[in-house]
Amino acid sequence: MEYDPRVIAKALGIALPDRQPGKGVAVLSGLTPEDHWRRFLSLQLAGRTIVLPDPGWPNHWTDQLLAPIRDAEDLGHSRILIATSGSTALPKWCVHSVHTLAAAGKNFAMRFGEAGWIHSVVVLPQHHVGGLLPILRSAACGGRVIFSDYRALADLEENYFPLKAATLSLVPTQLERLLKDAQAVDKLRRFAAIFVGGAACPEATLIRARELSLPLAPCYGATETAAMVTALDPADFLAGKKGVGQPLPGNTVECLPDRRIRVTSEAVFEGYLGEPQSQGTFTLPDEGKWDAEGNLHILQRADRVIISGGELVQPT
Repeated sequence: MEYDPRVIAKALGIALPDRQPGKGVAVLSGLTPEDHWRRFLSLQLAGRTIVLPDPGWPNHWTDQLLAPIRDAEDLGHSRILIATSGSTALPKWCVHSVHTLAAAGKNFAMRFGEAGWIHSVVVLPQHHVGGLLPILRSAACGGRVIFSDYRALADLEENYFPLKAATLSLVPTQLERLLKDAQAVDKLRRFAAIFVGGAACPEATLIRARELSLPLAPCYGATETAAMVTALDPADFLAGKKGVGQPLPGNTVECLPDRRIRVTSEAVFEGYLGEPQSQGTFTLPDEGKWDAEGNLHILQRADRVIISGGELVQPT
């Protein structure tokens, strides 16, 4: 996939303005998803660097985190800065590029696009890789995207595209809430796949989803890897298999001797802002192992932080 903002705009069903905005760094926050992407893609066409802060941060976090990126000359062009909490209390900036994001979309398309899973229903926030990447995946697959509130999935209509050709990404907390709504469960059954990541999904939740015949695809990835690098196929999930599946094309995933997980891919970020570049390889703060069928199992966080709603929380 060549990264083309116009192709992405087509997947979103939005028009781009003829005039492109100025120079330097642009901060995007607090917009509706559609307005976010109009602005995002216009900035991309202009070669601007885009910063995606979390609108829920306390003001002193925002001030502190934006201070190092005021000088656009230090960042180059067409970079996308996405925040991750990493293993520290204060989030870090992951520096991605059109190349890393395009690679993530291409890797997804090679595995799932060929199966006809080309469309996306997006319910996760756009400052997070879980909300950002589905748009790029569908663009790589030649599909379409619609935005929704996960709490309103029961009312989701299929006027835009058939859900049997669409995927949905959720964090475990959202899935647990939806399992309590019979109408939402009926709608979830219609998707080609429901990717669940951002945190370990409780075993009881997985069992209940399997009992309800939901096409879950537990997956694994991080902001640093442009979201998922492994995924369990829904058919395998429904057959009782466990773990977070096998690597997507274009990703080499290893469990090191100390059990920490290392990913090598063109989708791996360039590095944390102000730190050495990653050179396409990143070791995640998680421990894992492979089963006999080649599926990855996540054992625990190597740095023992708590994951809540897809975000990292220090026990202190």
